Amino acid sequence: MTQQVIYEQPLNERIRNLMRLDHLFSNVATSFDHTSVWYNRKTVDGLLDILDLLSRSDIKGELTKEMERLMQSLANLANRQGVDTSVLQGVLAEMEQLLRELSRVNSQQIIEDLTSNDMISALQRRHHMTGGKCNFDQPAYHFWLEQPEASKREDLTRWFSPFQPLRNATGLVLRLIRESASAEDTVAPSGFLQRPLDTSKPNQMVRILLERSAPYYPEISGGKHRFSIRFLEYRPQQKPVQTDQDVTFRLMCCCL
Repeated sequence: MTQQVIYEQPLNERIRNLMRLDHLFSNVATSFDHTSVWYNRKTVDGLLDILDLLSRSDIKGELTKEMERLMQSLANLANRQGVDTSVLQGVLAEMEQLLRELSRVNSQQIIEDLTSNDMISALQRRHHMTGGKCNFDQPAYHFWLEQPEASKREDLTRWFSPFQPLRNATGLVLRLIRESASAEDTVAPSGFLQRPLDTSKPNQMVRILLERSAPYYPEISGGKHRFSIRFLEYRPQQKPVQTDQDVTFRLMCCCL
């Protein structure tokens, strides 16, 4: 187990939505290959969450714009001293391929195709109702959950495969952004730090690397002009409070 915990804060709405989508895909990936009914339920819940996010936001459009912006930023690095052009060209080629795949994705059609399935449609309508997917509420779902694992795996693969270009592109964009900065040793006096941001730069994300043994965690807020960090002491039976200690941690301001 790594000795550091990473905390992240997106600095604009586009990155916020992409991080949410990436989080949902990661949750699904964790449960997808397990065979118990409860993991099956978790995987289907992830599918419903993804459908909900895609229906409320133009993820494909925002992702396409971000990829095009990053490609231009990376292309501008080609003539800089110390840049490995072979690695750079490989990344650009991968992004071009993902953009082509992304262009063929029709999010609305994916949603319509999935919700044309009566079981998924019924689950979607009750997804945010507490206990709304109990066996007695959803007999078709109960029936599906009791089918052979190979049959369920085939259905899940078919339902998730249209999302693969979105998942691949989102993962690459966030990886490039996360790798765009180096971690610097930083101190938050009495558990608080505020910094301005250079608005002429495309600030995307703040990352904090904190020792796992630390008795506090960061509460981060930020936007276009600045970000602030408060380190709160975790108290299981009480309200957390800002530590009065000087906190040493590693900070990454991701800008690409």
